[in-house]
Amino acid sequence: MNKERLGKVLIAVGLQNEVEELQFRKNTLMEESGTNLSGGQRARMNLARCIYQEADIYLIDDPFSALDSKVSNDLFRNCMVDFLHTKTRFIVTHDVRFALMADYVILMEKVIGF
Repeated sequence: MNKERLGKVLIAVGLQNEVEELQFRKNTLMEESGTNLSGGQRARMNLARCIYQEADIYLIDDPFSALDSKVSNDLFRNCMVDFLHTKTRFIVTHDVRFALMADYVILMEKVIGF
């Protein structure tokens, strides 16, 4: 585990305070279904697990859907714009607010043939 990177990831996803409040901090075992976390915490935890990886390309499916408007804006800026600024990021979302900050937007109207 890269403790420095983990610390930066927790700050980027806004989980540093929640982790410090857990009984065993970073060593707390999360239940398999995540029932000991709120929906927003689960979403941020999933995003943290994703961006902790040292990948060149990130494909992220609707990471903001369980979050309120302010938190999703903060996460987009902290994670996608700042933390992953040197990486290629594909973000699938229904939230058009983020399109204004994207380099490219692909609009899909119909998906046929699944």
